[in-house]
Amino acid sequence: MIQSDKSFYLWGWGGNLNAGDDAFLYVTAWGLRRHLKAQRLFVDGDLSGLATSRAGISTAFRSGRSLPYLNRIRRHYYRALADYFVVAGGSLFTTIQDTLILGTDTHWERGGRGRIALGISVGPFRSVEHERHTIALLNSFKLTALRDDFSYEWAVASGVRSTIIRSFDIAVLLPLALGGVAPRRDRTIGVSLLSPGNFREPYQPEQDIRRAEQFGAGLARLVKNTDWKIVALSLCTHPKFSDEDVMSAFARQFPRGIIEAVSHNGDIAKTFNVIRSCSHIIAMRLHGAILAYAAGVPFHILSYHDKCRQFANTIGLPADCLTDVTEPPYNPDLEAIRMFLSRSDLRASLTLQDAQSRALLSFSSLAART
Repeated sequence: MIQSDKSFYLWGWGGNLNAGDDAFLYVTAWGLRRHLKAQRLFVDGDLSGLATSRAGISTAFRSGRSLPYLNRIRRHYYRALADYFVVAGGSLFTTIQDTLILGTDTHWERGGRGRIALGISVGPFRSVEHERHTIALLNSFKLTALRDDFSYEWAVASGVRSTIIRSFDIAVLLPLALGGVAPRRDRTIGVSLLSPGNFREPYQPEQDIRRAEQFGAGLARLVKNTDWKIVALSLCTHPKFSDEDVMSAFARQFPRGIIEAVSHNGDIAKTFNVIRSCSHIIAMRLHGAILAYAAGVPFHILSYHDKCRQFANTIGLPADCLTDVTEPPYNPDLEAIRMFLSRSDLRASLTLQDAQSRALLSFSSLAART
């Protein structure tokens, strides 16, 4: 049973200057307060300070003049105060080490505490052992809400014993959590690229920068002598995984008058308003596409990872709205982009309302178990 009026320790990548993860953080705080009357919320840290301050979350690790030992004491104190440990959003069990670190933390199995997973996905697994440890970890959760059909079907087939919910990516709840609207600009293309090389060793950024330049040059030719405007979206500015180098290489291919650069600074409301002000989104970052979907903005996915295709399959996105960029020639077919820009409708068989209803199950299912 999950109790209301309790405190929660949130775990994930929120607070690390990534728009998708900061959306998870904001929505999780909103959902726990709305459905479980959460008293206090804690996280390890927040690089910008903006993600947690906007959501009213206390941070254990503080930069600036805070001494390291005080951060550790504060983290221990917050863990002692919290009743539940919440794994919030996204692909968080990507290695055996991730599952072992969480699985061996027995603090949350004592004194009436518990662990919960909201809006997560699983896979791809690196080995049979990685998959086995993931199953064991999920078995220790009181409730696991999975964000895509593949993850849910895998959990059922694998015999995961905790309560399993077919949910959705909770970032689609961001417009409900934030409220308000942003004016839509005609003929404005938001583009979100990333550097896939960041996830490989050794990191060789030159290839990713060259691909960004090639795509930028191609799109610049496509919109030449038109009234299209371009917004270059760096949706992750974490020092290790930043999009800014590839987005700068992309932006240099356009005349100054038609290009605008926007970098996520931890303020998810500001970033989301930029996305929902665009008329079209071209996204390599998965949450560039998911936040566009949440905003009702037509989008084309540049799929660099299985999770991009899993999202497309879950919402019933037509095949011509996704380009696989994992194989040569890597960059999307500009004719497909031209056809995408000629349309103004969001082409997905799963409506946003239905997706939000599924995402809300992450929280309403918790409330039903109180």
